[in-house]
Amino acid sequence: MIMTINMTFLKRLVLPSLIIGGIITSFSGLLPNIPPSLLGVGYWGYPLPWLKQVVYPGAPKVIIWHFLILDWLIWTGLSFSVLYVMKIHLKV
Repeated sequence: MIMTINMTFLKRLVLPSLIIGGIITSFSGLLPNIPPSLLGVGYWGYPLPWLKQVVYPGAPKVIIWHFLILDWLIWTGLSFSVLYVMKIHLKV
């Protein structure tokens, strides 16, 4: 059985969800996320902290790649759900 991709579905739901998920993930990097047990290290990103920096002058920020990708997938899934519900209920 050959599986075909519905381009309308892809254009109206999947691609916008990926873009919105990336934008929300990027902006979540501006919000501090402080785990209670680690003092002296700053974390940013929601729901998973994907950017960290040791708190001393000139310390570089380090991207935690697996949390960044998971964060992007979480926000993409949420935005897909919202767009899908809007499509069903608003008949967009």
